[in-house]
Amino acid sequence: MSITRRQFLLSIPAVSAGYIIPSFVVRAAEYLASTGKPLLIEPSMYDSILFAVNDGTGNYQLNIGDPYAEPPRLTLREYIETYYWGDDDDYIEESDLSKNEFKIALNEYVEEELYIEDWARQHSPNRLAFDYLFCLDLGTETESNKAVGVIEFIDGPSPGNDYIAAHVPDHLSLSLLQERLNRLNEGVRIIIC
Repeated sequence: MSITRRQFLLSIPAVSAGYIIPSFVVRAAEYLASTGKPLLIEPSMYDSILFAVNDGTGNYQLNIGDPYAEPPRLTLREYIETYYWGDDDDYIEESDLSKNEFKIALNEYVEEELYIEDWARQHSPNRLAFDYLFCLDLGTETESNKAVGVIEFIDGPSPGNDYIAAHVPDHLSLSLLQERLNRLNEGVRIIIC
């Protein structure tokens, strides 16, 4: 259970590390003040899109792929290969199926409830964005009220909650994230849904 905050611009150390150039911060803030929108400078070439979905509170959940995607339909065989922790014999014993019934059931679709939590935790668009962004050098991991631009990495925010995602709390942070991705030559464009 953790929430990690990385800050794109944090006083002199982050500026000297080159995370974001201060003049861009001023430009992004002025653009936001005049348009009410983040300054998202599209990279000259990109092969990926990072979708930012407003959760209704001003926070943006980041996603790679369709942010509204549902888990794919899986056969029993696909479920066992992807999410089941045991082998075929363990599944047969757990489900009280005979070996013949099991062989027939392997090609039948299973109920989504069986694997939806595993899919959300391992393969959902928000998980893919979390993994991708977490590995990048986006800034320092500190808590400071002097910071400009924050990305939060949320991994199980409370007991019994397995939610995992990367969130950006405001338009200025979205602008700074796009700028940082551009400076890293990641070839990723942020689009607000």
